[in-house]
Amino acid sequence: MKKIVLTLVLFVFVGFVSAQIDKPLEEQYNVRGVYLLEKGDFMGAVEVFTMAIEHNANYAEAYYQRAFALSKVSEGVEGLSYCKDLERAVELKHPKAEDLVRKLNCKQ
Repeated sequence: MKKIVLTLVLFVFVGFVSAQIDKPLEEQYNVRGVYLLEKGDFMGAVEVFTMAIEHNANYAEAYYQRAFALSKVSEGVEGLSYCKDLERAVELKHPKAEDLVRKLNCKQ
């Protein structure tokens, strides 16, 4: 029974890893960044989303997620940073960016 469970767990893990490998690099960074956001590591998430943007400057999701992470750590001090990211996400037509612009009081 243990062999069956272990085999099943291994099969699921390998499937998850292979699914990540098939994704473009910026999407892999995004998955890692979202994981860090969920863990509360906002600065780590900012770094990973920045890598996604460096890999693909037109990846709206990375700008959106980085803006969200920056808003969690900046307390208004670096408000311009996350507002600029949100403006770029709006330009790239991210579906939720305009809502976050309003919520965080960023002016376009």
